[in-house]
Amino acid sequence: MAAYLFVHFTGTESSPLHEQVYFSVSIDGKRWELLNEGKPVLVSNVGERGVRDPFILRSPEEQKFFIIGTDLSICRRMQTQEEKTAWAQCTNARPENPNPGSSSMVVWESEDMVSWSGPRLVKAAPERAGCFWAPKGIWDGKKGAFLVAGACKMPEDDYGWLRLYRSYTRDFRTFTPAELYADLSLHIEAGREKKHIFDCAFAEEDGRYYRIFKTDRIEMEQAPDLDGPWMPVETKLSEIAPNHEGPAICRENEKEWWLLMLDNLTTRGGYQAFETDRLAGGTFRALKELSFPEGIKYRHGSLLAVTQEEYERLKERYSG
Repeated sequence: MAAYLFVHFTGTESSPLHEQVYFSVSIDGKRWELLNEGKPVLVSNVGERGVRDPFILRSPEEQKFFIIGTDLSICRRMQTQEEKTAWAQCTNARPENPNPGSSSMVVWESEDMVSWSGPRLVKAAPERAGCFWAPKGIWDGKKGAFLVAGACKMPEDDYGWLRLYRSYTRDFRTFTPAELYADLSLHIEAGREKKHIFDCAFAEEDGRYYRIFKTDRIEMEQAPDLDGPWMPVETKLSEIAPNHEGPAICRENEKEWWLLMLDNLTTRGGYQAFETDRLAGGTFRALKELSFPEGIKYRHGSLLAVTQEEYERLKERYSG
């Protein structure tokens, strides 16, 4: 692997084109170049005609890539209602609104990352889910399929809390029935308040799995298997990244360290980078040498290490 691809959306919900799929590339993970002359690479024309939280996966079995994302356009909803109402209506089902938006996933697929088929809508959420947000995935070698996890609100508690639900797929067309995967209220520490759990990113290091997610802060857990049991890893991320979410993580190509990107909510979007030599240690430090194109706010996305050939192909296709 010689470079990185960052798949993301942009902006502050002021344009429908912001809530689409953008590509950026970098050789070192520090200096980022926005491709396609700053325009989205992929535009959703299905469902809500917007896509947030795009996540890219590479198949380990064939030359194929998938991009999945939240079927949601807050900008389009805000054209007819206030922002607070727009967010509420896309998460909470009610008798008067039995079919809320944002409960499907948008999918594209490609063999080379430059020619994409799709988009198509896929239902991976459980029945009666009030939403299906920020789907993320990882290849599960034991099951021979991708694990896909997204945050849902369910009617059992009047759509009060976001929990992670997972299902499995090989082709992103058919999925196993969704099941509860992580619920902070089920394994809560003594005295801790019940919290949402969402934005879960996965990594594997030395035969162990890690998941980094958002509650009231950024947290990390580790387990010997994707089925668990999951145990907390102590980090200082809540101190050095106190108002962040949308984790994107990738192993650094040269140093074999880990690059963690977090979306800073205090600036209404905009990523900051952190790194660590070992996930098991949980010691992250801010990466100060970070450069994004001026005036562009990078929003919830994902990282993928790419080969030199793939990097050059992306540059050739999307550099005007």
